[in-house]
Amino acid sequence: MIRLSLKNKKLSFLFPLLFVTVPGLLSQDVVLKGVVIDPVASRPVRGATVKCGTLTKKTGEEGDFYFELLPGIKRIVVTYAGYATQNYEITLKRDTSVVLLYEKIINIEEVTVKGDLINKFFRETEPGITRIQPSKFNYLPTVLGDADVLKKIQYLPGIHSGTEGSSGLIVRGGSYEHNLINLNGFPVYQPYHLMGFQSAFDPFFVDEIEIIKGGFPAKYGGRL
Repeated sequence: MIRLSLKNKKLSFLFPLLFVTVPGLLSQDVVLKGVVIDPVASRPVRGATVKCGTLTKKTGEEGDFYFELLPGIKRIVVTYAGYATQNYEITLKRDTSVVLLYEKIINIEEVTVKGDLINKFFRETEPGITRIQPSKFNYLPTVLGDADVLKKIQYLPGIHSGTEGSSGLIVRGGSYEHNLINLNGFPVYQPYHLMGFQSAFDPFFVDEIEIIKGGFPAKYGGRL
């Protein structure tokens, strides 16, 4: 009799214990793992911010993050500079979730940039072609106060005199005799005076000078 009574007491205490333990098991934390990936570059994103409620994590070297959370529906927010913010709702399970970030595209209106020419003495309109206005020669150094047209051209890149003080021109890839000098479309075969020290052109009567240093038109033959 006594032994049977004791067994009944043990059983009566065992059942309540089971009912208390089962709810405790259901409230245990579960693990949420994820990887933040750039789908365009197919690489993980390091240093992205992942938020879940009040918890915030930074992704590691492999773009990975890790949370211990209670089961349920969770809202995940992923942010990173230069990417669009991503929001996810996840029914929390033990499975690993992969989060994709897409590059942010910002559309802006057309921008028009206007400005003056940096070089106020020379202006280049086509590759290899430079046009000069002799009226600007006063800003450049002169020899004995003379604004010689051909001497001013020697300040251009790719052109030099070859002889100090001479008005002769040597264009890259050529020599004195290779040059072709036209005045209003007519060739000038001897454009120098005083043994080459002075050119034959008066700067006050010249409206514009066009110099071709490369990509020479076929109509000029092999002249520079």
